[in-house]
Amino acid sequence: MAIRQYRFTSTLTEDDFVAYMAAFNRYNAYSGGMQKLSRIAFRVSGAFMMVTGLLNLVLSFYQTFVLHEPATATAWVSGVGFLIAGALVWLSQNADQAGRSLWKRYDNKGQPEVVRFSPNHYKKGDEKLEYSSVSAVYEDDSHYYLFRGRRQADILRKDGIDELGLEGFDKFLEEKTDRVIRTVK
Repeated sequence: MAIRQYRFTSTLTEDDFVAYMAAFNRYNAYSGGMQKLSRIAFRVSGAFMMVTGLLNLVLSFYQTFVLHEPATATAWVSGVGFLIAGALVWLSQNADQAGRSLWKRYDNKGQPEVVRFSPNHYKKGDEKLEYSSVSAVYEDDSHYYLFRGRRQADILRKDGIDELGLEGFDKFLEEKTDRVIRTVK
């Protein structure tokens, strides 16, 4: 009896990278919590910058209209600048934005990627990868994400599976990687 070999062929899109970031954030939460700490730090620093900008504008307004002493243009500009910069820092931890940023740096736009799974290893293009290199496996409705360490993952589109389909792939992947597949919502 022949051993089933799975093959995925996919041309990744920006939407795939946005979905990947949701899985990455979930994976990162399980593997240390640095993402949450980073998000909190960005929110605190963004809030601090916005409060500083607002305070600067209030004091400039008070100086100009209550004390009748002209506030410098620098005071007004720095107040507005801090408000804008604070809002940008506050919003910069958006997963969609991070996914789009990854997509912009992705070199294989429009190129189909082929990932083949055999009993002993899997191959992404010409690169031979050991199942033991997979540190976590996540899935959503449309993808599998095979994380290799903290910064690298293989994205598999479920609609890119060969004509034999996904039947048995979950079990195969869990057995070979010795990882439970976690679901991203």
